[in-house]
Amino acid sequence: MKKNVSGGSAAAGGMNFQACVTAIVAVHIARGIPLEWLNGVVEDIPVSVAVETGGAGDDIRLTYKDHSVAEIQVKKGLSKGKELWDSLISLAAAINSDSNSYGVLVVCPNSSGTIRNHLANDIKRMAGGCEDDLKDIGKELRSILAKKSLNIDKVYARLRIVTGVIKSVGIL
Repeated sequence: MKKNVSGGSAAAGGMNFQACVTAIVAVHIARGIPLEWLNGVVEDIPVSVAVETGGAGDDIRLTYKDHSVAEIQVKKGLSKGKELWDSLISLAAAINSDSNSYGVLVVCPNSSGTIRNHLANDIKRMAGGCEDDLKDIGKELRSILAKKSLNIDKVYARLRIVTGVIKSVGIL
């Protein structure tokens, strides 16, 4: 029996989602408008995009109008576990070392609500200096980053989790 080395339908779904996220970026480049993934952090108007960069985000690398750089990791159906932590640690380490200005984890609506809502909100709250009433997943990320000796304040100020939504009538 011949082994499938191309990744199968699960990998294809992730690649399709990544392609859709890249298309969203391309539309924003063409229109010269902000993505608003880093709303309140930087005016994230992309001027160029690269894919499969091998960088911290690996999937997409954006250069913004102000020449800052963001690495984007795109995940479909993400849940809490090694894949989540590896993605966030990679983005955080790049931010910490200044090899990237920003890091964004783009997840699909089918990803865990704990990630899409609780962790995404906790990161924003910690960026603003609020550490009270954090969810367990937010506390866990904080602990992981501290164990890695990363500058937590710097990382939270430049890291975001956003949910990419693709409607049947088009890309939003």
